[in-house]
Amino acid sequence: MSAHEAFEQLAAKLETSAEYRVLRRLRPLQTPQPPLAGARRCAKVAFVDCETTGLDPTEDKIIDAGVLCVEIDVQTGQLARVLGNWSGLQDPGIPIPPNITALTGISDTMVAGQSFDEPSLLAIMDATDLVVAHNASFDRPFFEGAFAWFERFPWACSHRLVRWQEEGFGSTKLEFLAFRTGLFYEGHRALVDCHALATVLFSLVLPSTGEN
Repeated sequence: MSAHEAFEQLAAKLETSAEYRVLRRLRPLQTPQPPLAGARRCAKVAFVDCETTGLDPTEDKIIDAGVLCVEIDVQTGQLARVLGNWSGLQDPGIPIPPNITALTGISDTMVAGQSFDEPSLLAIMDATDLVVAHNASFDRPFFEGAFAWFERFPWACSHRLVRWQEEGFGSTKLEFLAFRTGLFYEGHRALVDCHALATVLFSLVLPSTGEN
């Protein structure tokens, strides 16, 4: 028995008691096994996130961007398959503020000379039906400012469009919502946050509807 299997057995024992809750490390989202069966109509959804030098999209710059593309069953909202990831760092041309480095772990040294591979981003976004961000009012102007062609996509905001507090969730922060799914992760890196958001939206069941 591997160490992982041994720990999983211990975690399973704890989960049989209402006195304990177990958190597991977030893993990158994977295509379900076995895949969804039967005829269905799918849509391509891109989960996006970015880390920036500040809050003003007219003055500040993206330093870390991530995209996770998936197909979903449009009837059920279930994950059909994971299509791929994209991530990149970019030198903003100005020093990264110390508070941003403290929050994200991204330093001037990490981004020095870096630039986004826009052709590969354009390729992975091809035929996207919907872009989803957990705070689209923040992410959207930064993405559209950096990549003007993002303006052609419709956007949805998982922070505003889900009535989290009415559904019994005490916070709308992504890290808290991940905790409610039994997961923990090191946040404030763009692609990691994309995987966290997608996992939360596919995993959590809303009490009002019984659906994800």
